[in-house]
Amino acid sequence: MSVNGKTTVQKQIGSKPFEVDPAYVNYRLGATLNMGSYESTKVEIGVTMPCLPDWPKIKKVYKDIKKEVENLMDKEIQAIRKAVK
Repeated sequence: MSVNGKTTVQKQIGSKPFEVDPAYVNYRLGATLNMGSYESTKVEIGVTMPCLPDWPKIKKVYKDIKKEVENLMDKEIQAIRKAVK
């Protein structure tokens, strides 16, 4: 989906129903890249994921989504830099 020049991709993944109210873990990164000629572009990637509300689960989900978001950001930055060259 694109709104005001921003592209948003939402993807639902299957999960088991929670028997208790879930905790939500969010990790988000942003980067502003110089495009040359006094232009720049901003990239933001984030994930919010529900999990069981206990600290070991929260820490594991955080670690997992942090790694995934950082990998996605690296790929996106590389693609933008390649397109600019």
